[in-house]
Amino acid sequence: MAVKLLTPPAADPSAGQYSMDEAQATARLTHAGIAALYDFGHAADGRPFLVMELVEGHSLAEILLTEVQLASDRVADLGAQAARALAAAHAAGVLRRDVKPANLLVAHDGTVKVVDFGIAQVTDHIPLPDGALVLGTAAYTAPELALHHPAGPASDLYGLGCVLYELLAGQPPFPGGDAAQVLYRHVHEQPSRLADVRPDASPELLRAVEALLAKNPADRPQSAAEAARRLQAPLAQATADQEGTQMLPPVGDVTAPLPPLADLATHDSAPGEPRASRRRAERAPRVPLPLLVGGLVAVGALLLTVFFLLLGGGDDAGSTTAASTESPRCLHLGHQ
Repeated sequence: MAVKLLTPPAADPSAGQYSMDEAQATARLTHAGIAALYDFGHAADGRPFLVMELVEGHSLAEILLTEVQLASDRVADLGAQAARALAAAHAAGVLRRDVKPANLLVAHDGTVKVVDFGIAQVTDHIPLPDGALVLGTAAYTAPELALHHPAGPASDLYGLGCVLYELLAGQPPFPGGDAAQVLYRHVHEQPSRLADVRPDASPELLRAVEALLAKNPADRPQSAAEAARRLQAPLAQATADQEGTQMLPPVGDVTAPLPPLADLATHDSAPGEPRASRRRAERAPRVPLPLLVGGLVAVGALLLTVFFLLLGGGDDAGSTTAASTESPRCLHLGHQ
């Protein structure tokens, strides 16, 4: 377990009671992505304390100290987990209102835990502090909060978008400057395009993060559950692509070595036939059957032609010979 003492801002002493009301709402939350709240109360000096689940791991703020830019698949997974946890809190009427890397813990098994709901607002139950104080952290504050408008679930989604932007780009959407300048930029300026900073990241993921950063709350995803689905989509697509792609074995694994030349001969003869006779059979050319039949027909036609020529030519020759060998008859004309 972990014990946390909450110190109300000097400008808003009522925030002490505000935090206790939040603690009562947080204690009702039961979700794998939300650090459990076991007990709460006031210390001897009057400060509220929370007894919470101890998460073994590191916050995203600590991770960013050693990893400037995280892999896009990892960002999508972390973002989808955090969005699902926020969806559970929103369903119970609890807003986080200060979503930032320090409040998102990553356990050793990779589970994301949203912690410190002590400054969140319970929707429709706890009034917001007056406009004199904006609770939260400037780098992750939604434009409507900077303008002292009421917070809503979309405000948490904007903060999550700022966190995911930082995980991808290595810095928040509007780095540097004092708090007032940063809040002004949240309201009036657009951050650098993520596609220019992380061209290697999934376009679908970049669009999901940029949707979270819309200036108008109505232009952001309508719920944290919807945001989780959008962030999860690139991971689902990557999994489907991997399952649909079959890796072929290396070429060397499917190419069989050629046998010796002596073994390349055909094996039409019987296994027991002498090798010499097999070689003679192998050397004998094979005439295709259609060609053989055609040749026989042609030879037969030629023989018939010669036969008829000889038969007709023999009659003519016999007649000529008879005419030439017949002795002429002599006529004796006597004297009368």
